[in-house]
Amino acid sequence: MTIIDALTQANEQLSALPSPELEARLLLAHVLRKPQTWLFANETRPVGPARTSKYFTLVSRRKRRVPLAYLTHQKEFYGLDFYVDKHVLIPRPETEQLVNKSLDVLANFDSRRQVSNRALKRATTELKNFVVADIGTGSGCIAISIAHSYLQPKIRLAYGESRQAYHLPPKTYATDLSPAALQIARRNAQNVLGTSHNITFLQGNLLEPLPEKADLIIANLPYLSEREYAETRPEVKQEPKEALLGGGPNGQSLIKQLLKRAPEYLKPSGKVIYESTGGVVLEWDN
Repeated sequence: MTIIDALTQANEQLSALPSPELEARLLLAHVLRKPQTWLFANETRPVGPARTSKYFTLVSRRKRRVPLAYLTHQKEFYGLDFYVDKHVLIPRPETEQLVNKSLDVLANFDSRRQVSNRALKRATTELKNFVVADIGTGSGCIAISIAHSYLQPKIRLAYGESRQAYHLPPKTYATDLSPAALQIARRNAQNVLGTSHNITFLQGNLLEPLPEKADLIIANLPYLSEREYAETRPEVKQEPKEALLGGGPNGQSLIKQLLKRAPEYLKPSGKVIYESTGGVVLEWDN
């Protein structure tokens, strides 16, 4: 079977999906480990029996509405590639707002500290004493994206420096109730940041695992109600239910629980940034 034959047949099988042609190409590109552009330029190449079998196994699973990201084990978030499987929620584009807001808070803190330190002739660009806590980390995409952003030139240049010098990411704790999710988060941290990074992964409920108070708590907790969950797409229902249902009639129970206990785990003037219904990012000050 040639590439064009495989794509044509897969497109027919996936015809009930909104974008069958695109998904057929993405799955074949994944199986062949080639970019989509390569498929267009090599439509008459044979796929081979083993890869054809693997391809149509994935197509069949996608037809049953298994999320594409679970089939390819890859999801882009904040310009980075993250490994995902059935143990973690698939990162959403709207959650990137949490990363943006968190980086704004960190930049404001660092800017104020540099002014103070220059007056003492001890200028520094490192957030040595700043503590971040990512609660319900899942795949680790939020904590890892923040840490990665601090190592990029765009962050360094944001402070108006005349030279490029690395800004160390803040000390970060990432918590999750699921040991399986934490295993994936650790894997992503190593893949994106390398073996040496500044994130400590802790297993436990919400804030309870934190060993010290934080300056910034970031939370992307479940916030769907039972009704919203019942009405959601079939693909979403194949993601971990515990990562979607927030409890209570409006799905806000976990968020309320977090905010109630936040003062115990925040430094003075600390902040909580969290995602709520519709992907809206909200801020709460200590």
